[in-house]
Amino acid sequence: MILNKAFLNDKKYKNIIEKIAISNLKEEIEMKKAKNKKILYGVLSTCALFMLCGAIAVTNVPSKQLADYNTTKDSNSSLIETNTQDKETTDNSLSIADITERIDNNKIIDITSTETEISCFAYEPNIENLYKNADIVLIGTFDSNIGMYADGFLIRTETKFNTLEVLKNETDISVDESVIFDRVGGVMTLDKYMENNNEIRADEYTDIPKKERSEYYVVQNYAPYNKLDFPKSDKTTRYIIFLNYSDNRIMPNSMYYGIRELNSDNQIYDYDTNSFIDSDLIF
Repeated sequence: MILNKAFLNDKKYKNIIEKIAISNLKEEIEMKKAKNKKILYGVLSTCALFMLCGAIAVTNVPSKQLADYNTTKDSNSSLIETNTQDKETTDNSLSIADITERIDNNKIIDITSTETEISCFAYEPNIENLYKNADIVLIGTFDSNIGMYADGFLIRTETKFNTLEVLKNETDISVDESVIFDRVGGVMTLDKYMENNNEIRADEYTDIPKKERSEYYVVQNYAPYNKLDFPKSDKTTRYIIFLNYSDNRIMPNSMYYGIRELNSDNQIYDYDTNSFIDSDLIF
């Protein structure tokens, strides 16, 4: 068992999980100010559930601007301007599956908090609602993880997909060939996770000597059932991706619900049932 349960049983680590929830909630509020079309949870009910449970996972809305190479549709084809100077990126070759297989469990710090995760979207994240509320919908294949970085208590991964088919695009961003977006989840060494991270108190992780922190790994799962921890060798599996764009940022609609595998029959993976389902909306 990795350190997830130990976290939940220790008051100090309960506070960490609570801060993750608060960080997500603040991002939701900021995103609502920036754009009318939202992926926003019911804030009132979320706050009530947070008081009862002490931890909430909310919609994926990145607080840092996305470093990407998606080009605009204007005649200049200029790159989206981003500010990435405050990102402390880590090795993009790290894989959650690889880390959990080869690293001692006592050196893995799991901040996923799946045991207390509560999702309460403003709308059900089914295929119809995802398509309706997304700015960009496309079918593509995984290319690479460009980098991972700490955003407060969250870990984020910049991910590139190669485009097979664009089903919807209501933005000025060209995604005909590829798209790079920011998603919650990833793995970092503890020293990189803590580096220049103002959200971490000075008294946190003091039980781990500084010189040993590069040997510890902080893990935040991308999705249930270890989905979306894409193997580097898999360049053929197709996914349908529902994305939103605002303030030079691209992110999945409704967290991991916005990234779903397609099988050979064009059935779409359903996280709630852990199975593939039919959809007449798109195909």
